[in-house]
Amino acid sequence: MVKRRPPLRWLLIPTACWPRRDRWSGAAARSTRSYWTFRPPSRRRLSTQNWLRRSQRPPTPSRKILTPFARFLETCADSASGGSLGTPRSISMPTRRWCRWFSEQVDALTRTWGLNMRLNSIHLQPYGALSDSVLKLGDGLTVVHGLNEAGKSTLLYAYADLLCGIPRQTPMAFLAPRPRIRIQASVTLDNGSTVKVIRTSKNAPNDLLDAATSNPVAPEVRRALMHALDHNSVMTRFGLDHHRLVTGGRELMEGQGTLAYIVFEARSGTDVRTLVNRLEDRAASLYTPRRSTSDLVRANHSRDELDGKLKETMATAEAVEAAAARRTQVEADLEQRRLEAAHLQSEHARLTQLLDSWPYWEQYRARRDELMQVEASGPRLSSNELRTVTESFARLDEIDSEIRTETTTAEIAQQERSGLAVDENLLAEQPAIDTLGRDKAGAETSRLRATQLSGQAAGVGGELTELLRRLGLHDFDEPLAALASIAVADDRLADLTSLADEYDRLVGDLHQAQEAVNEANAQVQAAEREVETNSVPSELGEEVDPAGVASARQRRDVLWHQVRYTWLDGAAVPIEIGPGPDDLADRYEASVGDVDSAADDLLDEAGQLSDAQRKRIATMAAGKATVNERRRALGRDEQSLAEVKQLMKQWRTTWDGATDAAGLPSALGVAGWRERARLLSDAASDAENLRTLERERVENAPLAAAWDGAAAALAARLGQSVEADRLVAWFDKAQVEYERSKSNQKAAEVHRKNQSKAMQRAAQLRAESSTFEESLDQLAAENGVDRGELYVLVERTKLYVKAVAALDGPAGQLRARHPEATLDELTEELASRDREQLGVDLDATKDALSEADDAVTSTHEDAIFAKNVLAELAGRTGADELQQELSQATAQVLDIVEDCVTTRLMHHLLTQELRTYLESHRNPVLERAGSYLKRLTQGRFVGLRAEGESTDRSLVVVGADDVDYETTALSEGTASQLYLALSLAGVLEVEHERRDAGLETVPIMLDDVLMAFDDERAASALDLLAEIGEEQQIVLFTHHAAVKDRVASIAETASAISLAAPAVLV
Repeated sequence: MVKRRPPLRWLLIPTACWPRRDRWSGAAARSTRSYWTFRPPSRRRLSTQNWLRRSQRPPTPSRKILTPFARFLETCADSASGGSLGTPRSISMPTRRWCRWFSEQVDALTRTWGLNMRLNSIHLQPYGALSDSVLKLGDGLTVVHGLNEAGKSTLLYAYADLLCGIPRQTPMAFLAPRPRIRIQASVTLDNGSTVKVIRTSKNAPNDLLDAATSNPVAPEVRRALMHALDHNSVMTRFGLDHHRLVTGGRELMEGQGTLAYIVFEARSGTDVRTLVNRLEDRAASLYTPRRSTSDLVRANHSRDELDGKLKETMATAEAVEAAAARRTQVEADLEQRRLEAAHLQSEHARLTQLLDSWPYWEQYRARRDELMQVEASGPRLSSNELRTVTESFARLDEIDSEIRTETTTAEIAQQERSGLAVDENLLAEQPAIDTLGRDKAGAETSRLRATQLSGQAAGVGGELTELLRRLGLHDFDEPLAALASIAVADDRLADLTSLADEYDRLVGDLHQAQEAVNEANAQVQAAEREVETNSVPSELGEEVDPAGVASARQRRDVLWHQVRYTWLDGAAVPIEIGPGPDDLADRYEASVGDVDSAADDLLDEAGQLSDAQRKRIATMAAGKATVNERRRALGRDEQSLAEVKQLMKQWRTTWDGATDAAGLPSALGVAGWRERARLLSDAASDAENLRTLERERVENAPLAAAWDGAAAALAARLGQSVEADRLVAWFDKAQVEYERSKSNQKAAEVHRKNQSKAMQRAAQLRAESSTFEESLDQLAAENGVDRGELYVLVERTKLYVKAVAALDGPAGQLRARHPEATLDELTEELASRDREQLGVDLDATKDALSEADDAVTSTHEDAIFAKNVLAELAGRTGADELQQELSQATAQVLDIVEDCVTTRLMHHLLTQELRTYLESHRNPVLERAGSYLKRLTQGRFVGLRAEGESTDRSLVVVGADDVDYETTALSEGTASQLYLALSLAGVLEVEHERRDAGLETVPIMLDDVLMAFDDERAASALDLLAEIGEEQQIVLFTHHAAVKDRVASIAETASAISLAAPAVLV
């Protein structure tokens, strides 16, 4: 919300920081620096100069009070407060009324003051080509760098839509439809408060929402963001791209465009001039000579009427008759005055038109005299003859030029044809050369392939020799024969490979069986430890017989050891047990059964034990069963291990027999065999490759030999002797010569045709030239002149046509300004008048018209007065009431006189001070633009100057050499710097006007305006923008990385950010 200052008569008292409640916002505030508080004045009257010294207001350029105006305000403040300290307090009523009015005018001119509006961040979700993009901006200058299509122009459009609303036909609805477009922004207003809003495409008030609540924003926030703004003003003033910058700058230089009124009409002291105009209007309303509507004239007229009425206390018949006669006479005089005024008005208009037409009359008279001189100079051609002669001369010149061109073309063709050499012998050998050229690539490929195959065969032979040496062969001449001597038959090879695979399987089985035995032993030992841990305590009572159980266990253990020795070591079964292992197994099972029976008896005898003891006994029994089961499993695993060992012995016997049959060393193991088999396989593969390479080499040799023979035969026919190793090079050279001869043969034919064509065209042109010559000779004879004098007739006719055309311009202007008269009548009247006398007549008519208008006004007032007198004579009031009204009217006249004198005095003083100031000051906007231009061009151009008035006004550039330059004399880059200086100065003036009008200021957006700047001037532009950015937020979009890198070396308030690269098109 805008803070407005209190009236000027209040005191601006700078106070130190203390806790207080702000008078205007109502919010508690505390600051670490001085600020302004507004307090009403004390009873002691202060002069304006005193409170200006006490205020110590910061000297902001837009807030400085002019010293002459301060001196004037000192006088006004003394009057408004009742005078200085030594002035008496008695002030008349008119003066007090004037003081109140002056105070109101000063209050109306009081400026608003506050921070500038800042755009903190903008979030597009979605908008244009951006689906979810956030841009955070600094307080001063922010340089936004992005590649082409990164979204800089989209952000500029979003800024305009944020302030002015999204139009119905928006170009930014191609990624998402218009109803889904959203622009979210954080904005700091002039009063320092920050608002977060969302711009939508809906109708008001739902088009601008509070980001926190999604409800429409408060009315004051809407007014702050949108008041007095539209898309055109934002995009042409506050959001400039390079095109609008150049277009707007050119319009400003020609006195046009949206900023023209600011650039050409801005003056320092604009507010003082407004006050002067108001004082002048006030004085004019109080009294103006010969103006019956002024206050003093009306008041004095009323007093005279009352005075006359007082003298005539009674109406008489003679007075009524005299008033009636007076009325009739005045009305007759009024009609006569009106007729005279209408006649003078018509005469004044006619003389004004004649005076305005005088320059065109002078032009018409001069052109008419020129035309008459041309007509008197001699005969002329008709328009058709002039056209025929002009066209003939032009065509003859063209024919001469074309004949020279065709002749030169023919000569050049002959020279080119003579310089071409053709070898007929080579051209005669065309079939042989074409065949050799066609087969050359194949022959070269075969020759190269044969060479490559020889090298590859040598490499493969070396690898085979190395493999044979690793197989134990060292003294041999032919690797293939040596390989055949140590080769193993395929059946023997398959048997050995199968035995090697069986060996790997047996080794795995042996390892697995040994692991199973070890695991079974570990499980048996664990189960035995578990049984011992869970054994029944000895305190079971006398009924239990542990000796029987122990004896049964001993018999079982003896049998178990015998079973193990028999299975593992192959020991014989004891005679007392039986003849074989089966009897031992039966005895072992019987022993186990005895142990189990004894254990069952113990369980029966322990039937009276507690539940805990019975559970323990059950656990022990289960553990013993587990031990027995695991021992049986251990026996089975040990049997499997023995079987695997037996198979290994059988495999060894078979392997030894197979290696002997294959003629291999007896000590060769499986690993050695696998390595030998791999080497034999590699050697066999290399031998096959060697045989294949040799076979292909033999196949490629004949093709190259056949081509060499054909090339040698061609050289012999051409009478040249060429060595075999140089046949290819010789043929390449011969083929080049052949192609050159064939090309020269074709070129010679083309040149022959061109020469013939050029000679035929030259002959045609000479025939056409003869026709035109005959036509011109005939035309000269018809006009009675020689052929040489025909040129004189042409020039005379052209002068005549030009004179007629020049006469049409002023003649048309005269007809347009005087449609009621013919051209002859008008020129006759103008010829009879003198320019100076016409001006004198116009002035005299103007004076007479003014006097006639005054006479009409005066007579009209007399008629009204006579009518009123006649109507009021019969009903006149008494003398007492008339005397009282006369006294009041006299007092009113005196008040108006005093008020008028005071106002005229104030107007005179203020006008003098303003005139003195304006004589020493120039247009501030042009001064500012000139200062910016000087900085941007680094002193090459130092200022701007306005020329002309009204619609003919324009600007010129002042160089450092004090010479004026038009924009056409500037380079593109310098013109861009000029337009940028003008635009910045104009926009800052608009910002000041908006602030003065109580509106929010607007951030400035610039899109690639530095694209035509060189590096040094771009750096100067950044420094200038950063300086302006200290008071006004500026966002500069650019696609030049150097501009972004420059930001780090300028003001601390400047910052730079980079946009993401555009998405890749797939």
